[in-house]
Amino acid sequence: VFTPEELQIIKLQDERTFGNNNELINFLDDRNDNVVIRTLWAIGNIGKEEGVRFASEKLFSSRSEEIRVSAAYALGLLPFEESRKTLVEALATLQDERVKAEALNSLGYIGTADNLETICALKYDTDVMQKAQAMSIARFGRRNIKSESSVNKLIELSSSKSENTLRAAAYAFANTRNKDLLLNAKDAITSLINSKNADTRMWAFLANGYVTTDA
Repeated sequence: VFTPEELQIIKLQDERTFGNNNELINFLDDRNDNVVIRTLWAIGNIGKEEGVRFASEKLFSSRSEEIRVSAAYALGLLPFEESRKTLVEALATLQDERVKAEALNSLGYIGTADNLETICALKYDTDVMQKAQAMSIARFGRRNIKSESSVNKLIELSSSKSENTLRAAAYAFANTRNKDLLLNAKDAITSLINSKNADTRMWAFLANGYVTTDA
């Protein structure tokens, strides 16, 4: 059941407008966190560059973790340079893992080749962040942004003892789709093929197909 405020937000989102006198933006000050979160989703879906500023403010200022996560998500729907700068800054300065993991995911959707190199240089030691790092690399790969650094990072992540991370690494290998880059990862891919997890094996087999064929 939606509140009247949420229904108005959905209406403005469908109309792809912030409304008269920035009506949509005013909902960011609502006391109901659900209203604020839905407003951030709407800002992302509307896709206006001016929305980056409002999402960025919530990312760094909100006391609510859920709102900060939603702000990071919204920035991933706004493919502008300021969005990318904000997400990179979040990775460097914020402490909350869920928010940083969402920032990694969003950069996977809108980041540049330079952003990929930045992500690959990061070192994490928790399952949440390692999985998010691998998934981010996978999303770069799906957009045909890949590098020797990204494959080396996936090789490193393939030594994790967490099945969540291993599954994400296998998925990222499969989305790299480049024989020359994947040749150095053959041992890591072979190891993933022997996983007890069916999804990990599936993605590893797909990645292995790029290594063993002339395609």
